[in-house]
Amino acid sequence: MRGSFTWLSLYAILGIALAQSNAFGVRGGVSVYQYRTDFAQFYARMGVEIGAHGRIGLFMSRKSRLHHAIMPGFGYLMGHSRLVLDSAIYISPLTGRPLTGIAQAHTYTHFLYLQGLWRLSFDEEGAFAVAAGPQVLRLLGQTLMLQYDTPDGQPIQEWNRVSLGDVERVIPPWIVNVALLGEVRFREGLRSDWYLYLQTIHQVDRFLWPTGLLVGVSWMRRA
Repeated sequence: MRGSFTWLSLYAILGIALAQSNAFGVRGGVSVYQYRTDFAQFYARMGVEIGAHGRIGLFMSRKSRLHHAIMPGFGYLMGHSRLVLDSAIYISPLTGRPLTGIAQAHTYTHFLYLQGLWRLSFDEEGAFAVAAGPQVLRLLGQTLMLQYDTPDGQPIQEWNRVSLGDVERVIPPWIVNVALLGEVRFREGLRSDWYLYLQTIHQVDRFLWPTGLLVGVSWMRRA
């Protein structure tokens, strides 16, 4: 294990030094993410994801002709979920009165993500590539929006910032996932490329249960 780690480190250093098919850029898109717990499950809704990532070329396999690279990345991920509430049970945090009508709760959970993926492609730039590797989410906080009707039928929206301590009772501060990514280049320039990407997130402590889907566009500038 130690020898394998040493070789991987050596490949990464050589890739950076030689700038072999290296590229760095930004990406952004829509997300559907929800941390899976033993508590009541919300219905996942559309969120956002923005970040920065890179590609560090390592080597090409002689037999398969596959190009190997490392894809480090970090960014912001927002998970949006919705839950229909029993208005006879829940009360308004602001007024202290029971909710009326059809009550809903929307949670907007904020994360910082860090990931390092192993990338395979048939050419250096990667007109089509797949990647897989570990991802870590750091919980930043949560915003709650209650939506309900007043007794006279007026719609009300209440926005509340949930304390980080309360959120961590349900969601741990650190979440370990496995990320799977596929990307296709749709525009090629002299020094930069545009890609469409699709990434799935699989929760490690839930036997790799799929908990997230990210779809968007990335821009990469070649070194």
